[in-house]
Amino acid sequence: MEATIAILIVSSVLVVVYSRQVEREDPQDYIFVLQKHVLADISSRSDLRKLVLEAAEGGLDGKPMVPPELDAFADGKIPDAYAFHIRICNLGDLSDACKMNETVFRKTIDKNVYVEETVVSTELTSKAYSPKKVRLFLWEDV
Repeated sequence: MEATIAILIVSSVLVVVYSRQVEREDPQDYIFVLQKHVLADISSRSDLRKLVLEAAEGGLDGKPMVPPELDAFADGKIPDAYAFHIRICNLGDLSDACKMNETVFRKTIDKNVYVEETVVSTELTSKAYSPKKVRLFLWEDV
């Protein structure tokens, strides 16, 4: 009887110690995977590629505007705990640093902002070649 109780006590101590040592997932790793997944979908789905490539010029800063459908797609993939901003830039434009606009920048002060990007070059059926860069900014919305 004493040996059984001793084994139970030792086992429960080992379980408690082991459970505290299990590594918790780093939020940076989660955000990186999330961004890569969203950008991979944008670059591989033909409907989303077309939206990017046909992004009209004339945003607040005269750069390509993000179509609402693209924002809605990303919003459906990104959890509510995070806020995001998508930016589409012309790939060959050396004067465009492809950064977030000032309004969004103010929202992210004192927050960790994670940035990933992908290039969308063309559709096979398209005759025009106008590659675009899609940059996804993501931060915790607390």
